[in-house]
Amino acid sequence: QVTAALALLGEKDAGRCGFLVLDGAGGHTPAVVAPAGTRALHSVVTVTGPYATAISHVLGDALIADSFDTARRVASTVDVPVATPEGHVFHGSWLVEGGALRDARGILELRSEISQLRDAIARTNETTHRLGNDQTGVDLQIAENEVLLAAAVTDLHNHEKAIVGHEAQSARTEDELARVSRRLDVVLTEQARAEEEERAAASRRDDASTAITEHETNYKAAEMKLGDVLARLQAARDEAEGKLRLVTEARTEQATMAERAASLDADVVRLGAAFQELTERIAGRKGDIDRTHTRREELRVGITETEALLDADVHALEALRVEMRHVDEKLVGLRAQFEGSEHDLRGARQALEVVRNEVMQGEVAKARASSDLEHLNQQCIDAVASPLEAVIAEVERMEASGELKQPSKRLAAAAQADADEEEEGAESADAPEPQSVVDDAVITPDQVIADLKGKIDRLGPVNMMAIGQFDELEARHLFLTTQRKDLLDSIAQTAEAIKRIDKTTKERFEEAFHSINEKFQVMFSTVFGGGRAGLVLIDTEDDEDSGIDIIAQPPGKRLQNVQLLSGGEKALTAMALMFAIFKYRPSPFCLLDEIDAPLDDANIGRFVEMLKTMQDHTQFILITHNRKTMEIANRLYGVTMEEPGVSKLISIQMN
Repeated sequence: QVTAALALLGEKDAGRCGFLVLDGAGGHTPAVVAPAGTRALHSVVTVTGPYATAISHVLGDALIADSFDTARRVASTVDVPVATPEGHVFHGSWLVEGGALRDARGILELRSEISQLRDAIARTNETTHRLGNDQTGVDLQIAENEVLLAAAVTDLHNHEKAIVGHEAQSARTEDELARVSRRLDVVLTEQARAEEEERAAASRRDDASTAITEHETNYKAAEMKLGDVLARLQAARDEAEGKLRLVTEARTEQATMAERAASLDADVVRLGAAFQELTERIAGRKGDIDRTHTRREELRVGITETEALLDADVHALEALRVEMRHVDEKLVGLRAQFEGSEHDLRGARQALEVVRNEVMQGEVAKARASSDLEHLNQQCIDAVASPLEAVIAEVERMEASGELKQPSKRLAAAAQADADEEEEGAESADAPEPQSVVDDAVITPDQVIADLKGKIDRLGPVNMMAIGQFDELEARHLFLTTQRKDLLDSIAQTAEAIKRIDKTTKERFEEAFHSINEKFQVMFSTVFGGGRAGLVLIDTEDDEDSGIDIIAQPPGKRLQNVQLLSGGEKALTAMALMFAIFKYRPSPFCLLDEIDAPLDDANIGRFVEMLKTMQDHTQFILITHNRKTMEIANRLYGVTMEEPGVSKLISIQMN
């Protein structure tokens, strides 16, 4: 049945529960004989029900003494604990537990006082009940009297109505006196009887009024008694509430003092550490002072030596100053010579500038002539397919052979072709006359050169900035080439850095993956008490973009994906993976929020053992409702509500 109940608690996630197994519970041992001045614990605590024997066996035996001296005397003669109403507990004659905060009371004392208050409340309630019963009897009697009074009033009203009817009938009978004379005796008789009944009703009314007055007096007295009882009851309640409030304040002050004591202990430890640190600092400062004194003596010796060197340097400086004055005098003479030389130098520089200008003009003329020669050479190559040197050599040969004596027709044809090119086919009217003149003229080489120069002039001006533009373009090309080379080098370096980063990342990932996988297998076996688990890459060919799959095989099950496990198994697997990661790279702090909620007692024991192995590197902060998990904590913090709507924080230092 206990196993089924535990399984039901785990299935419903209903928290924790304790069970008393009756099969294993022994019977109650014979109670110890209470000596004089003491009472047995079983005489104070009453256990009823079909399992009273087993529960009494769980409670155990103890004695309650009337005073401290009695408890001390009895404790040395019995083997069970002896307690006093003040809260002192004797365990034999060698161990005494006791003490309390200021204004605090013991549990037995409070229980005794609460018992007395409960007896007073019970007596008050009994008195109130008895007075209530008396009041109920009086109310019933008053109700009966009121009923009787109402009946008498009804009879009186009926008689009054009858009297009115009779009076009316008497008025009518005056006119019918002769006719009803024989009934006069009957009417008189009925009138007499009615008067007698009226008198009887009046007497009953007086008796009822007397009874009502008496009942009212009794009712007022009962109300006064009831008011006194209620006042005493309210006073008892106020006194009980005041004592409960004092108990609550005492508990609050006790918790506050405990927290303050813990805080003071922490302050003492902190002040001790600060004192130790200050002591170390003072020792360090003393060492610094000693080193400072040594350094000061060394500086004094150095200063003395420096002063001696400074005196020697001052003497040397004076000698240098004397020598400097002589040098200044020589410098004045040299400056005069320098001014004369500078005047001559300026004249030489002016002459040099003139020469440089002439040389520059010559270089310009040389460059222009070279350009002209190159241009003529190119024109010669274009015109006659021969360089200028070959043309000059041919002209010299023709002059020597006399071939240039009568070249009028050939030159005239060439001139005509040139004119045709310039005028774009336009012919002049007197073209034959120049031809006849040219035929008889002799063309000299100068004229040929002049004609060639004219053709050069017709080509247009030469771009003199071409060289500068070429230099600029060449510098720009060199700059862009350098920039391109830098970019290519940067791209190569970046690619190399990316390659190194990828390699390092891959190596670290593989190292972390294998390490965490090994620790995950160990943690999984520890948590489940066996089985095996592992981390598997989904895409083994691409480690960078591959996902990770978790494979788990609890004891007694086949290997499967973690998504196919139950909720508790998933929680245990997640714990094993988390602790494996913490084993690989511990964190200073770890906050766990009710991580042990879905675990049973056996798994909680494994979980606690696993936490103990990791407390050296990580400080765990746990939020839990499990007592077994709380047992390994060094400090407990809890929130309680002793009064409705008022929360209070309580802390306990376990060590």
